[in-house]
Amino acid sequence: MIKAAKTTFHSVCNTLLLQELVILIARIAHLRAQEPIILSTTDSEPEPDVVIARNRDDNYLASHPESADILLVIEVSDSTLKYDQRTKLSLYAEAGITNYWIFNLGMKIQ
Repeated sequence: MIKAAKTTFHSVCNTLLLQELVILIARIAHLRAQEPIILSTTDSEPEPDVVIARNRDDNYLASHPESADILLVIEVSDSTLKYDQRTKLSLYAEAGITNYWIFNLGMKIQ
């Protein structure tokens, strides 16, 4: 699978989102950015923009988070909204991930 290049706007929004989440999440969960997760229903390991996963003693050294570990998946979307709404939503839902947010960056602030 070829990844779509991220725009500067996408990168800045993702960074700002992460900065806010670090403050909110603190030490109650793992905050992961663009790191693989394991979907039990497929052979793929997508790399969502942001994942909030349960704390684990090994800090996920033994394996990437699996569906049961994931509290929230967030995709930041500026050019991939339909793909995020259809394909990714279906993949995550089939894997049992119940909390999935899409930050739609369709309207840029000048």
